[in-house]
Amino acid sequence: MSGENFNKGKEILELRKLVTDQRQHFLSALFVLKSRLEDWRPMYVVSASISGEISYIGFLQQNQYITSGQPLFYIQPASNKFYGELQTGQTGFGKLKLGQRVIVRISSYPNTEFGYLAGTITYIPTLMASNTGGSSAPTWPLLRR
Repeated sequence: MSGENFNKGKEILELRKLVTDQRQHFLSALFVLKSRLEDWRPMYVVSASISGEISYIGFLQQNQYITSGQPLFYIQPASNKFYGELQTGQTGFGKLKLGQRVIVRISSYPNTEFGYLAGTITYIPTLMASNTGGSSAPTWPLLRR
């Protein structure tokens, strides 16, 4: 009878070792899968750092080649706050104050038909930003709607 107990004990130890080996094999395969998924995601998943409603920039077709960093959509955030930059010369710049309400006119938003956009100056830098687009006017990032 003791020989039979010995064999059963040996069988139990073998089964425990098999379970431990299988668990290690499973965890190893799981880590490989996670690693490959992390490599796959940036290549095949389109993602954005903000949430909101998307609008397509252009038409997309099935199996169309898209390069990394290629703009596909505009994202309209759930928040209704917008930021803008004011281009102004040095004359009159001293009249701008933090918290000051401003009226914003945009050429593609006809104020005679839709009214004006209102904004608030939330930031005035100590130094002007570099000029962009060939404009000779300094750029000051100031406005928030």
